[in-house]
Amino acid sequence: METQPDTHPATEVTIHGIPGDYARMRGLLLASIPLLFFAGLAGLCLGWILHAWLHSAAWLLGATALLGLGTLCYILRMPAMLRAYMKGARGEEAVAAELNRLPAGWHVFHGFMLRRGAEADHIVIGPQGVFLIETKFWSGRIRVEHGSIRVNDKASTRSPVLQIRSLVIALADRLEKETGARENARPVICFAGRNFEQNLTRSDEVTVCNQHYLLDVLTQGPARLTEDQIAHLAMSLA
Repeated sequence: METQPDTHPATEVTIHGIPGDYARMRGLLLASIPLLFFAGLAGLCLGWILHAWLHSAAWLLGATALLGLGTLCYILRMPAMLRAYMKGARGEEAVAAELNRLPAGWHVFHGFMLRRGAEADHIVIGPQGVFLIETKFWSGRIRVEHGSIRVNDKASTRSPVLQIRSLVIALADRLEKETGARENARPVICFAGRNFEQNLTRSDEVTVCNQHYLLDVLTQGPARLTEDQIAHLAMSLA
């Protein structure tokens, strides 16, 4: 994946990619492609209606009505689906704003496609190591209880812990292919906003924090990578 890093003063982090770009594009594609399909289908339905009216085919009228109802249901759901993707993009932008505060010597990759269907919201490389950050912008009261992320006291329908573990493996595979050495990234689930009540904790060996504690997660601890190692790893993803 080729990205052109933003030019920053020597005191600032090096940024690759645009935060939230993948979420916005995916939302628009998921909304527009079926809509174009249904638009074509609507034309067919109109032809069927005319044919059924002229030939008194009741079954054809019924089938057309069902297709029309399905189209209407999709159109009614489309705004909510778009809002969900746009909200996710805003969450990634909020987390990116925190990452912009990292000092020189750090590299941040936004919206990095590891493989087909596996996109990392943020990959961060710096003296403390390689981090893979999955951003969530959820509503409700969010807590980690008994190793599980819960929203309003209910388990989330899709575990972000399982999701980020799969992404960490994909990133390790990618780095091994590019550099010949396997580097395991540290997984971080970061909640945009202030709905994550515990601020900073762990869930099944995955760090979970809100965006305001993210820099502490990344920069605390001993240095693991040299400047040359950081540059080499960043170059392998650029």
